[in-house]
Amino acid sequence: MRHHTPKPSPPRRNKLPAALTAWLNHTIYPHLTHVQIFGQLPGYTDRDGDFYADCPVCHRPGVFYGFKGRHVGQCKSCMRIIGWFGFVRFRYDGDEDRAIASLAELAGVTIGPDGQPLGLETLGDGDILGLFTLPLSLDDPPP
Repeated sequence: MRHHTPKPSPPRRNKLPAALTAWLNHTIYPHLTHVQIFGQLPGYTDRDGDFYADCPVCHRPGVFYGFKGRHVGQCKSCMRIIGWFGFVRFRYDGDEDRAIASLAELAGVTIGPDGQPLGLETLGDGDILGLFTLPLSLDDPPP
């Protein structure tokens, strides 16, 4: 019998703070597409904004999918749902600051000299700038 060693998969995390979720939904995600987030997965195929790819969790071919306008992918086999932020955070070994900076860069949101994304505003439940500190670029180490 052949033994299969599973590859690591994105860990399940607690929900993000409401202000960060609002910032992602209103400032970042409207400027991104599935191909920018999931496009490097093996088997990735774009179909008019929807996609199919090999699952990053169970690794079955062609069962991970997402629909245009949604910021998540889901596997038809293992049923895991992975959001854009969670997937990028996983690619950076759980480093939320680098994930935020990467998404901001992909969306064209400028990182200021203080390490904070420019153009942010208060989104309902407080100033999002107080939630995190960002490196100036992805090449700079996190603070």
